[in-house]
Amino acid sequence: MKKTNRTFKRFAAITSASLLAACALMPAVSFADDPATYTITITNDAKNHTYEAYQIFTGDLSVEGTAPNTTKVLSNIKWGADVTEYDGGTVTLGSDASEIAKGLSNSNIKAFIGKLNLDDEPIKTVTSTTGGSYVINGLAPGYYLIKDAESSLTGYDAYTSYIVEVVGDTTAEPKGTLPTVQKKVYEDQDANKAAESATHEATTELKWNDVADYDIGDEVPFKLYGTLPDNLDDYTAYYYKFSDSLGTEFDTPTQLTIDVCGSKTFTATRNGDNWTVTGEDNDGISVVKNGNGFNVIFANIKNNGAAANGLVTITYNAKLNANAVVGKTGQKNTVDLTYSNNPYDGYDGTSSTTPNTGETPDDEVIVHTYALKLDKEFYNRDSEIPLTPDVIANDVYTEAEFSLFKGQEELYFLPCTDENYDYVLAKSGDTVTIDGNEYTATTQLKLVQLDNNTPGNEKDDNLVIRIKGLDEGSYTLKEDVVPTGFNKAPDQPINIDATTANSQQWEDGTASLTKFEYTVGEGNDAEKETQEGNAITAEALAIMENRQGSSLPSTGGIGTTIFYLGGGAMAAIGGIYLISKRRMKKSEE
Repeated sequence: MKKTNRTFKRFAAITSASLLAACALMPAVSFADDPATYTITITNDAKNHTYEAYQIFTGDLSVEGTAPNTTKVLSNIKWGADVTEYDGGTVTLGSDASEIAKGLSNSNIKAFIGKLNLDDEPIKTVTSTTGGSYVINGLAPGYYLIKDAESSLTGYDAYTSYIVEVVGDTTAEPKGTLPTVQKKVYEDQDANKAAESATHEATTELKWNDVADYDIGDEVPFKLYGTLPDNLDDYTAYYYKFSDSLGTEFDTPTQLTIDVCGSKTFTATRNGDNWTVTGEDNDGISVVKNGNGFNVIFANIKNNGAAANGLVTITYNAKLNANAVVGKTGQKNTVDLTYSNNPYDGYDGTSSTTPNTGETPDDEVIVHTYALKLDKEFYNRDSEIPLTPDVIANDVYTEAEFSLFKGQEELYFLPCTDENYDYVLAKSGDTVTIDGNEYTATTQLKLVQLDNNTPGNEKDDNLVIRIKGLDEGSYTLKEDVVPTGFNKAPDQPINIDATTANSQQWEDGTASLTKFEYTVGEGNDAEKETQEGNAITAEALAIMENRQGSSLPSTGGIGTTIFYLGGGAMAAIGGIYLISKRRMKKSEE
């Protein structure tokens, strides 16, 4: 008996204090007349979930102390109705419930529960179709193991198990936090900064947002944030996978930087469809192709520097390419997280075992880009009515060439395979093959045909050039080669201003591009006017005019000087002639 008592004391000393600490649940006790049974109310917003209750300990309920300072306690502790056997050794349960209540710590409650042989059927179950509150009623005084019915776990649940003391009606919250995931895109222009910082960024960093806009050809920075649960230590091994999606509008990134809880940094480098991960303690980390995106998989992130409540980040750049969609539709892309959700599933991080997993909802970001249309018009010298294409010689309009500048930078372009546009923004050295012909990016834009296809395949009788893939900002359109018989068109300053919803809570269904405006002209130009364009097509319009013939030089120019000098010379010659004639007449007299 002494040996048995020592065994129990060791069990109580090792296991007790966290029966309350492990669940971090304190019963809300009513001191009214005691009913025969009590309830446990579990707060959880998950719908169609099922909780199971197993009676682990039972005993006699008594009230100690003098009113109003009374306490309810269990005495004469016995194994409960749902425990058929305990594999942890022979234990004689004492009469003092507080010894049991102080015994289980966070580190050994899992081992204790694992040694309980429970009945096949719990004493009570509860399911809620609406979520919020799950009420288990009809419970006699005792200690109850509350756990999820594994068949009811949804994609965003984590398996929980904890022990609750029932000496009155009790309210409980499931143990353990759920992992979360976010994706952000970096907005590179000050004008589009969000009013708030991203959840996991410093309050001074306002550029990691849900929405951004870029030029086609730009390397767009993205960042993924994944949180770890507070009960990470309950798991022997913890499976953790980022699934990042990128549409065909982006090139697959070539390098990822992976940071685990600020303690370990890894680099993943792509060669074709294969990825290599480098860095200290990178065992069990793999990266695989996922469409144009990727999956980053940690077989057991506990081996790679993870900590409870920690943060895992992945940063990378992806090139916005010629497949990008102009306007409001934009380029939507997402991330989700798959994670271990059952510390009792036997998963050890090896390929011979399979984890039970949950999955977060997708988190989405969107990248926008815009378009520019050049409308070319020709006029007679004094007419305000543009000439129709049928009266303009074909070789005249094909002579015209233009260039586009962003600030002081001259931009490059490639022919566009999108039938709605003639050119797409490119980088110097870029090439494209169309119908077997290879083209290299050039700075020169040409009016290549008369009846350009317009969006919707309508015909346009004007001479136009349509360009896709511009970010917002200030541009200058210049005519470099002037058609024969016409004067050079004035340079056209163009400013594109897009209003985007750069919040931290943007979701699909809420307009991310709320307004598209552009201004053509500058200074006090009477033609300068801000136009509100269609956010769906997001196309700015610039009109460049050529007039026939040579205009007279402006007042004060060199032409005027020559005119005055010529007139003066002629007057002087006339004067000399008259004087000479009079002198000759006098000589004759």
